[in-house]
Amino acid sequence: WLLVMRAVAPDCGSQPRFVDGMLTTTLGALLGQVMPVQVGVALTRSLAGRLGVGRSPGVNLGTTAYEQFFDAVVLGLAGAVGLLGLVFRPGAAGWLMLILLVGSIGLWALVRGGYLLTALPGWLSRTRFSDGYISKFANAAAHAVKLSPPIFMQLMVLSVLRYAMVLLRAVIVLSGLGMSVFAVEVIQVFPLVQVIGVLPLTPGNLG
Repeated sequence: WLLVMRAVAPDCGSQPRFVDGMLTTTLGALLGQVMPVQVGVALTRSLAGRLGVGRSPGVNLGTTAYEQFFDAVVLGLAGAVGLLGLVFRPGAAGWLMLILLVGSIGLWALVRGGYLLTALPGWLSRTRFSDGYISKFANAAAHAVKLSPPIFMQLMVLSVLRYAMVLLRAVIVLSGLGMSVFAVEVIQVFPLVQVIGVLPLTPGNLG
């Protein structure tokens, strides 16, 4: 989130400090015990904007949505890999090929989608949606796409590392409980677990 905040309109408002990002994210995670954690984090960062932390509530919310988008992309790609693994039952080399194939297709789709987003404000300017929230969202999305490639790659790497750490935690917990579950099986079903975890049926998403 801090990477995005520093890249989007750096002259618009104060830059959030590391402690601000840590505090708002932690409070959002606490709210995530009773609501989807993504919503909790977005809510606390937006409210923090009203208290002068970061920038305006809208900018705080928009940058949060942008950085969370990469987590959703990684989750979707992992789900595709897991589904293909269940269908084809590959070996070690096959798993590597699946990951490379799905990852390449995902990156290509992101790049093509980015080109479409940059053209969206121009299309909307010729319609009745030229003003209002839809136009503002399109302009913000187009600006986000135009951020320097290093920001894009840093966010993708961070999202991949986050997913890998959560996945590793699941494998370690299952192993510590003495369950004879193979890591490959966890990799296959874990994306579904992550999606269901967005719906916190019990505190801490234990549902």
